[in-house]
Amino acid sequence: MMKCLRGTAFFAMIAAAMIAGLASRTMIAASAAQPSPSPTPTPVPTPFMELALIPNGTWQVIIQDKDIQYSKMTLKADGASVTGTWSPDKKSNYYLAGARDGNRLKLDIHTSNAADAPVVGKLEATLDGIADMFGTITLNGVEKPFQGAQHSRVPPPVDTSSPNPGQQPGGANPGGAGYPGGGGYPPH
Repeated sequence: MMKCLRGTAFFAMIAAAMIAGLASRTMIAASAAQPSPSPTPTPVPTPFMELALIPNGTWQVIIQDKDIQYSKMTLKADGASVTGTWSPDKKSNYYLAGARDGNRLKLDIHTSNAADAPVVGKLEATLDGIADMFGTITLNGVEKPFQGAQHSRVPPPVDTSSPNPGQQPGGANPGGAGYPGGGGYPPH
């Protein structure tokens, strides 16, 4: 009977050691599965510009008519007063004068910069952010919707999609594989 108890005690000790080993392995595996702390990526800050400064600069203007018309407008703000020029085509040049009220622009369109120059139209626009505006331009009684942008103010997108930002997709280089004249293409 003593032998039987010793054998049972021996097996009980082995079983207890195995259970303890499994438990410690599970705890090690559980602690290894938890992610280690890492810094949170800092978001790119949203560009900010004082509202009074937003009209300043050169705007690329798109007039949305039956045929889209591209033109250039240059504005200068001095407090709430806004002046500038608008070149809707290569032959025409108009002078702008008016005011900004918050994010709204109201400008008269003149044929010259003279103080007594007649008003031939108006521009009413909403400044949207730091680099966009939209509204209507009325010239010689014809009202057309438009939008304007200052692309130079918009920061370039942050490229985090590839391990080598700024490199060609797939690591291809001019003259190398994936480019005409490179590996896989007949010479040109």
